[in-house]
Amino acid sequence: MSSAAVHRFMISLRVVSFVVVVAGLSAWSAACTVTNGTTESDGGAVAADGAPLPEGDGGVLADGALADGASGVPTDYGSVSVTYADFGTTKSLTGSAQFQKLVTAPTLPTCQQEVEGDCMLYLCAAAPPVEAGAQDAGATNPHSGVITLSGARIPAGTTLTPVANGKYPTLSETGIDAWSGGETLTVKSAGGEVPAFSGTLTAPAPTVTLTAPVMAPPQKTEIDRSRALAVAWSGAGAGTIAVSASALAGGGGSASVSCRFDATKGSGQIPTKLLAKLPAGDGAFGASISTRSQVKAADYVVTLLASSIVKNAAGQVTLK
Repeated sequence: MSSAAVHRFMISLRVVSFVVVVAGLSAWSAACTVTNGTTESDGGAVAADGAPLPEGDGGVLADGALADGASGVPTDYGSVSVTYADFGTTKSLTGSAQFQKLVTAPTLPTCQQEVEGDCMLYLCAAAPPVEAGAQDAGATNPHSGVITLSGARIPAGTTLTPVANGKYPTLSETGIDAWSGGETLTVKSAGGEVPAFSGTLTAPAPTVTLTAPVMAPPQKTEIDRSRALAVAWSGAGAGTIAVSASALAGGGGSASVSCRFDATKGSGQIPTKLLAKLPAGDGAFGASISTRSQVKAADYVVTLLASSIVKNAAGQVTLK
């Protein structure tokens, strides 16, 4: 696979909605609250840039950040993620970071969530348009200075560096054989408005291969929405397998089913109840294996996420 193809593939994985994996699931669905397994947007906490944050699910916020354990009140949050893709002759490493302060919003786009087993359905209307001049061009994001990624075979000097507005450009490097799985990875920031922090996590195995459903790009794989979809993989150690099937909804909205399975189990199932609510037509499928940990930096809960792309797992699908 060429470097350009790898770049396009990594972008497509972000669209599929991992966070990967690989981590957040749907920005606009985040502020929904659960009632009897089904949720609807009711306003609530959002990040300073207007992106809503999830409530419920054990206090998990966007990108896995948690509410304050003592009070149950959402805290300012951040995330640092690093993703390794091993396609045999071509390998790549990507990294990203973001930090947000919480504000409140009076209204949010209409979203619904529904939980079934290890999976969650997200049905979201299109985000409302932003009026010209509504965003302050001089606004800046909180940052934590230069963030250094190290451990395993990550090259010395691999960093995420904020620009003038506080945002972190995405790191994207090819030709890096980052890890084998099981090594200790370290994330360390120099500090800024977000105080310095340091944490470790375990590198997830990059050898995990999807065995079901069978994906054969560039052909589209058919998914029957009237029956549960069996998902299986091999070669996994500890971690979480994140799987997503997504489609475009009417009016520019989005619809997806995202699942998180214990990697050691080797299989899982996307339930019919959720698949049936995705619109028929073209969509996308993807999977990754990830590990995570969390650290505190003053009022910020920072999630550290390491992901490896599951082999033979990404491609286009036709939802029937």
